[in-house]
Amino acid sequence: MKTSGSLTGVTSALVLVLILQTVYIECVYRELNLHINTVHKWANNLTDYLLSISDTVTGAGYIEAYHKTKPSNELKVEKKNVKEILATVKNNIELMLKKKIDAVENLMKASEEASKKYGPYNSDLESEEVEYYNAKKLVSDDDIDDMDNETRVAITQTILYLPLKKSRPHNFNPVNMSVSTIHVPTNIYDKSSKILNGVKWTENLNNAFMDNNRNDPTLTWQYFCSSDGFFRIFPGMKWPRDPDSVDTFDCRVRKWYIEAATSSKNIIILLDASGSMKGLRMDIARNTVDKILETFSNDDFYNILQFSEDVSYVDHCFNRTLMQANADNIKRVKEKLLNIETSQIADFERALIEAFELFKSEEKKRNISLCNKAIMLVTDGATENYEWIFQKYNWPSKTVRVFTYLIGREVSDVRQVKWMACANKGHFTHISTRADVQDNVQQYVKILSRPMVQEKYHQMIWTPVYLDYPTEQVENEGLGLMTSVSIPVFDGRENVGPDEEPPNTNLLGVIGTDLPIDVLKRFIPVSKLGVNGYAFGTTNNGYILFHPYFRPFYDREKEDDNNLYIYQLDTVQDNVETETEPRPNYNSVDLSKVEISLDPVKFVQLRNAMRDPSTGSVAMNVTAYVDKMKRADTRVNHYYYNSILDTFSLAFVVPKGYGEYMLKPRDPIVPSDHEYLRSPSVHVASWIHCKNLNGGLEAVNKNFIIDYVGQGQYNSLVCDTDEIVHLVLDAKTTQNYEKIWNGELSIEEKARAYSYYSVKREYESECYAIKNAARKLKCFKNIHLKYGVELVFVGTSSGLTRFGVIADELTNPDFLGVNSETINNLYYQRAVLGWQAGYNYVFSLYNKDGLRSFDKAAVTMSTAEIVNRGKEDEVVAAAVGFQMRFSNFFQLFKNITEQCTGKDCNFTCAHSDYLNCYLVDNNAYIMTSNNNATGEFLGAVDGALMKVLIEENIYEEITFKDYQGVCKIYSSEGGSSASYIINPLKTVFNSITWFLAEVFLFITQFNVYNWFSRDYWTSGYLIDMMTGERIIHRSVIGYEACDKMVTTYALNLKTLQNRKRKGIVDSITGCGKCGEYSGSYMVRWINDTNLIMIIAAANCSCGEEEEFSIEPQKIVYNETAMCKRLWNLQQPPKYPKCYDSELEKDDNCRGNTFSISISLVLLVLFLSVKSVLT
Repeated sequence: MKTSGSLTGVTSALVLVLILQTVYIECVYRELNLHINTVHKWANNLTDYLLSISDTVTGAGYIEAYHKTKPSNELKVEKKNVKEILATVKNNIELMLKKKIDAVENLMKASEEASKKYGPYNSDLESEEVEYYNAKKLVSDDDIDDMDNETRVAITQTILYLPLKKSRPHNFNPVNMSVSTIHVPTNIYDKSSKILNGVKWTENLNNAFMDNNRNDPTLTWQYFCSSDGFFRIFPGMKWPRDPDSVDTFDCRVRKWYIEAATSSKNIIILLDASGSMKGLRMDIARNTVDKILETFSNDDFYNILQFSEDVSYVDHCFNRTLMQANADNIKRVKEKLLNIETSQIADFERALIEAFELFKSEEKKRNISLCNKAIMLVTDGATENYEWIFQKYNWPSKTVRVFTYLIGREVSDVRQVKWMACANKGHFTHISTRADVQDNVQQYVKILSRPMVQEKYHQMIWTPVYLDYPTEQVENEGLGLMTSVSIPVFDGRENVGPDEEPPNTNLLGVIGTDLPIDVLKRFIPVSKLGVNGYAFGTTNNGYILFHPYFRPFYDREKEDDNNLYIYQLDTVQDNVETETEPRPNYNSVDLSKVEISLDPVKFVQLRNAMRDPSTGSVAMNVTAYVDKMKRADTRVNHYYYNSILDTFSLAFVVPKGYGEYMLKPRDPIVPSDHEYLRSPSVHVASWIHCKNLNGGLEAVNKNFIIDYVGQGQYNSLVCDTDEIVHLVLDAKTTQNYEKIWNGELSIEEKARAYSYYSVKREYESECYAIKNAARKLKCFKNIHLKYGVELVFVGTSSGLTRFGVIADELTNPDFLGVNSETINNLYYQRAVLGWQAGYNYVFSLYNKDGLRSFDKAAVTMSTAEIVNRGKEDEVVAAAVGFQMRFSNFFQLFKNITEQCTGKDCNFTCAHSDYLNCYLVDNNAYIMTSNNNATGEFLGAVDGALMKVLIEENIYEEITFKDYQGVCKIYSSEGGSSASYIINPLKTVFNSITWFLAEVFLFITQFNVYNWFSRDYWTSGYLIDMMTGERIIHRSVIGYEACDKMVTTYALNLKTLQNRKRKGIVDSITGCGKCGEYSGSYMVRWINDTNLIMIIAAANCSCGEEEEFSIEPQKIVYNETAMCKRLWNLQQPPKYPKCYDSELEKDDNCRGNTFSISISLVLLVLFLSVKSVLT
């Protein structure tokens, strides 16, 4: 009976919960009484306090009043001559780039001379005869610090020891400026005579490296990559290695090598998909094709045909045409290769004819002869050589080379496949295992370089942006993002050994040096472009070098030991540890992926002009975003572009109107003016640079500028006089802000502190009568803190920031460290955007702990200072603001909205069961509320209310595509059974881990409601109780590039201004009918701010509601849409000089049947064991 009673009690409780839940989701109607006049009072009081605090505390409007009422000869408003500014920067960049070009040309000449002097290779050369610093085996002082003295001394006497010092041009990485070091790929035997001879003759490059460095100390890495695979780099360095992975670096697959070694290529790959290619052979074949694709550049065009009895294109988007070798096309084709199935018999005849006919049709379509044409045949053997096909299509001119890759260990007859290559100026390779692939694929590059070698054409190339290899391996090491300039090195020897390539066709390697992108960006005159202006650079393929919307990195969640993820959103959660990774395809981001144009015709004009490259300008409507794409607006930008050495293009962008004007100093400063900068409250932006004697630009700090002003010139650096003078004048002018903050300057001097402001009256009555300066300062500080103001600041267009710290301990101390960049800071940009939208005061919420806690939350206010406000030539001079504790901001809202006087309100915001009260910003984020919704997006909290606000045109939707998205790749529900056989212990361990994770989830998420909600956790997946379907709980196994649709919302101020005091409805009387929101909410603008007050009847849910999400959504393309997108990304082929030399003879075809070295066997074994263990 006790058990029965207990069950009855539990059942009754559960039924009660279900009834309450049912009541909750039904449309509730309550009689309420809240008139619009009450909401007006609340809004007016809040406006009074917020604007009063803003003006009285910060001194907002002082600069406006200063320039308006006290005309001076210090600064004048001047229209920017952006074309002239751009031309000056272009010239400076070109001077710097020419020095890099001179350096690689010097190295090229030194290399060819050194090779010529060395003569034929010594086939008997032993490793003991060649001493060199092997970068992978070196030890430095850091490695031997913990050793005993005797051991340290012994090691320092060997070739393994290399003393290193940190170098500024090398991002303070440890290097040795006296020697170069050698890297040999893991799959190449480093004691072979070919490698030893190459290392020996390149020793003479050390002197050339050091000469270059003396001529241009800003040079970074200088290097030579041998066509045989070894890599000599200066200054000497210890090779960066990830201890958990195998060193796979091979300089011959770097873009700077591939692009310099060959000119534009047109390649057709024929992949045998017959039945004999199944299993391991197809795996090796796919890997071979993958490695071939990795040797392509953006100037190359290609296609892949699979063949058995029929011939088909691997990617049907590009049937009967050649596609550009851009990252998107290559990624898609690699995925398509995984789906190839083997069957039937190979019809080589049809495949070869299709390839030749494709070249023929492409030449007819383009009306030119294609350059560097090649057919690459990947097969396990052919029964005949199909000579008649080559006679018909390729002989006698032999303009199409044929490269053949014979796949498989058990191949007895290689004659037919080898003949095809040798009879058509190509190369034959036998690939037995996956370990053979890398080095064998590289051989075709040397063949295609032969015409350039014969004609002695040293083509100079600049690469797209890419990540320095040390940075790839270890975060914060290396040079980060960079571009490289490189040039081929040809064999000029008269005599060579019997086993060597003929010198007249032999590519020795490629010489190069790097240029960090940050060095390029230093030339951008940030202050002259102004707030919301920017610069960007592109390659001659239209790919981004740098751009403020270019996002080459992303934060990925760190894996735990078992790779178990419980988060399935594509955004990183606040409480998840992350690590920075390069985005997929970051080095081929097209201009169309960063500029969101609303004028397609003008955008195409801009894109084509920058690819040519040429000079000009265009105005264009665009969508722009800030704050990690949470806030967007539309604007008109002016684009000015110019070419850089006919290799890159540089563009300057300024907003229409205020962006076309600038403040220019009139009178020079005097040495004593440096005193204005000495205050510890003054900070200087990091984007101020001065020119050194080598023509490069160096970032300077405040101390340097103080000395520079005091001495006129300092440390051989030359600075932009206008920039320095403007900075000093701002330091002088903003002194008065500090006096206002401290009470030293009368409040009457302020421009916007109107007499009716309540807070102003408080300062006047309590503080201004105090004569003692210290007591007055304390009085001001106490009132500041009473309202929660902890920090005040002013940032100017010249890059100067002045902080006034009030609180002993700041709620958000990070603000000081990250907000010294003025016009590049979010507070400054949003202040200007607010002014453009029609309000002066912008409030924003900062919460370091996300939505979990508001103990460390703060509210920032910023407002723009406009010179010549209201005139045609108005210009932004500064932005001022404060930061206050969120708790005070919330309490102010609470105190005002819980007041009720008269008959117009029986309810206030204190009655949260009846009223939802929100203070919402211009992008629909809740600044504070009475229902714990602070920091949330309004649409996620109340979708029905958000829907009405959009319908009433209070908020408007702004959508755009993010072409730089990264999406998680999830494991499938099932999985391969092989893993259970290979590693049963791992399976058991993962099962235990899964069980513990489920227990954790149950404990942390359990409550009575969850038992009766729509879904619950069970057996590793979710059950939708409405449909009964399983919702798979998947783990994250990787990340991939993807496109996303981004939706943001912007306040339409005109709607509220037109309504004036009427609000949206006159009163709240209840929820209204389901499906309607009339009569259930009121909206009031907080005048001259980015805030609106929304008062709505609570619990007006009517079941299914409109869902609004600001989470970027992955765009899933169907095949037709994907093909169209890929075609839109196709760049028209460029037609550089073609190098298909007729001097080349047919008797130099060399085949290769690769023998596996011991090092390769060990590598394969290591990788196999590692894959099993992990």
